[in-house]
Amino acid sequence: AGFKYGEKPYLVSYSNTSESAYIVDIYDGVLNSLYAGGTYKLGIKNNASAAGDVEIMDNGDGTFTIFVLGNQNGIAAYEFDAANASVGIAQSDIPELFELGQNYPNPFNPVTIIPVEIHKDSFVELSVFDLNGRLVKILYKGELPSGNHKFNFNASDLSSGQYLYRITTNNVAVTKKMLFIK
Repeated sequence: AGFKYGEKPYLVSYSNTSESAYIVDIYDGVLNSLYAGGTYKLGIKNNASAAGDVEIMDNGDGTFTIFVLGNQNGIAAYEFDAANASVGIAQSDIPELFELGQNYPNPFNPVTIIPVEIHKDSFVELSVFDLNGRLVKILYKGELPSGNHKFNFNASDLSSGQYLYRITTNNVAVTKKMLFIK
């Protein structure tokens, strides 16, 4: 099963062995897919010969409800927030590389600060997007040494509304929301 948020396509698949669903970002193709999230395990027994299934409902606000039917006949619903999805090779890699803080102030007018903590020297791209996934501005692109960094974003030439900011490094990306009010 799959869904799309903005221009970004996602696949959702069910694993019999873990009895859970996995969400992957396939924007750069299936061979370069990135882990975007997963659901909790439904049961404690494995039954690899039984089938599980997933269904997806678009909530219309950047979130998607993923319904999982487990191979032990357990059923559950999980919410996946595509607008704020942490996307990476493995979820556990994210804290080792960097931390993307919440912008402040939030809401803001017209300037806000985006804090970033880099855990080891990395090539970083920090970008701002509108809710349709269109690039608004690249705030930084280049090498950053380890440590705490703050980036100013001035939205005085933009319309009021929600925007997304995303940091990408070493094939790991994290996105957060911010609100601009004129």
